[in-house]
Amino acid sequence: MAFLEVKGLVKKFGGLTAIGGVDLSVEEHEIVSVIGPNGAGKTTIFNCICGLFPITEGTIIFNGTVLTGPNKRPLKTHEIAKLGVGRTFQIVKPLKELSVLENVMVGTFANTDSMRDARHEAERIIKWIGLGPWKDKLARELTLSGRKRLEVARSLATKPRMILLDEVMAGLNPTEVEEMMDLIRRMRDEFGITAVCGVEHVMRVVMNLSTRIIVLNYGKKIAEGTPKEIIDNPIVISAYLGEPMN
Repeated sequence: MAFLEVKGLVKKFGGLTAIGGVDLSVEEHEIVSVIGPNGAGKTTIFNCICGLFPITEGTIIFNGTVLTGPNKRPLKTHEIAKLGVGRTFQIVKPLKELSVLENVMVGTFANTDSMRDARHEAERIIKWIGLGPWKDKLARELTLSGRKRLEVARSLATKPRMILLDEVMAGLNPTEVEEMMDLIRRMRDEFGITAVCGVEHVMRVVMNLSTRIIVLNYGKKIAEGTPKEIIDNPIVISAYLGEPMN
């Protein structure tokens, strides 16, 4: 059994079918990219996995535990987080009037009731992620790159085994993109975290970072494979890439 299994996922909003029967799987310690144009369904799938959206049909299993499925009470978002599913959001919304340290401490309380332990763990994560010099700054004072790092740090504070990274590269300059790619690799190599990256347009990231790529279009999976297989896939080229990539 894969680390994450999504089977026959359907998500409807009234008469609109946002996800139309998607199957996907992720193995432990993989870095998998889910790509597709705006509106393809990447964020909706992430929201279903995390329990933010109730699913219409299908089954989602994480590390052997059924998160939601037929005849099964769907787990709540906090229950899914306790199992080890972390999440970042495309539009970062830190607690602006709290410090960087306090923002990360919020995440640590998923696993501790001790203020001392929460502060210690938050300081360790902040240092690791490169925000040490800003730990006492208000979150609203950070640049976009800093807020993206803070978003990842808050997720790491919950001690996830898998993180869903929703457009974590969006808006970053080339140097910041390289730094974020390195950060994702380090999360896998140092902490053993599985990463699933939702990416719209930063194809350089997808090709250099991913062990495997899943392509969505209009709420359906149209392709899956290695980076080389994806860039040579005529269906993907026609629906998404637009032209062959060298």
